[in-house]
Amino acid sequence: MKKYYIIDDVWEIIKLFMFHNIKKHGKHLEKGNVNVFLYNEVVKSVPIIKSPRTGPKIIYNSATKKFRIAKMLYHGVQLKNGARPLYNSIIEYISIEQFKPKHVTLYGTRLTTNNTIKCYYYKNIENVKSKLT
Repeated sequence: MKKYYIIDDVWEIIKLFMFHNIKKHGKHLEKGNVNVFLYNEVVKSVPIIKSPRTGPKIIYNSATKKFRIAKMLYHGVQLKNGARPLYNSIIEYISIEQFKPKHVTLYGTRLTTNNTIKCYYYKNIENVKSKLT
């Protein structure tokens, strides 16, 4: 088995990102700094997307059409206006052709394509959440 050596200076930098040190990385917890306070307020106000609780999330067009598309519906939660939050709907159009498998699958082309599109839909939501937190 090969043994690798990392230069000490580089290892110190790598360790900074491996373990969370509240004194170094907890700058967002400061109360007195105005810039940190404003930054925290902006991060809290950035809307995140969610899938609709009820109704369709993915809508496919007719199977008789030559060019097939899917509409993906998201809700972006905005700042509260009064007692309840306002939602803005986001509609993303995608071509189904890019999600079709290139080979024969066990479950059939249509089911595999639909499952791939569902995975894409939920990955979009997770990616937006992970970028904001």
